[in-house]
Amino acid sequence: MTRKKPTAADLLVQCEPMTDIEHGSGNVYADLDIADATAMHEKAELVSQLARRIELRGWSTAQATRELGWPLLPDVLRGQFREVNITTIRRILERA
Repeated sequence: MTRKKPTAADLLVQCEPMTDIEHGSGNVYADLDIADATAMHEKAELVSQLARRIELRGWSTAQATRELGWPLLPDVLRGQFREVNITTIRRILERA
């Protein structure tokens, strides 16, 4: 005899409900106890603004990289900005 595959509803019934909800501080880097949390949070905010400006201009990532003359842009937009100086991000944001 073949066993019936459980449905999502069946699995939910088997799960214990979450009772503890911890609210964040507004800085995910600090919540995760990451070094330089304040600087990382500020960089993330600036990169988010940069991404919005690029989108508003209708640029692709490749076009934005050419227009802004910053080969690191694709990596930075993917969140790889730990080693990037915050002043550099600010300068690029001003040019975008």
